[in-house]
Amino acid sequence: MKNKNHSLSLNVNRDNSAIDFYRGIGFKKVGEENIDIGDGFIMEDSIMEKKLVFKYSILHSFIHCFE
Repeated sequence: MKNKNHSLSLNVNRDNSAIDFYRGIGFKKVGEENIDIGDGFIMEDSIMEKKLVFKYSILHSFIHCFE
């Protein structure tokens, strides 16, 4: 693959109960971020990441068609 990113990341509000769901499917907390979205509001997020595993398969062959 040309794109060497083998992980998926997302931001989740620190108080969001979905964090438990994301942990359950393999995401890990890798940081925190505070984002000023204006009008006095701050988004206080956890940054979560999941490593992606690609198996050599039809998908691999398909990707090589575009290289």
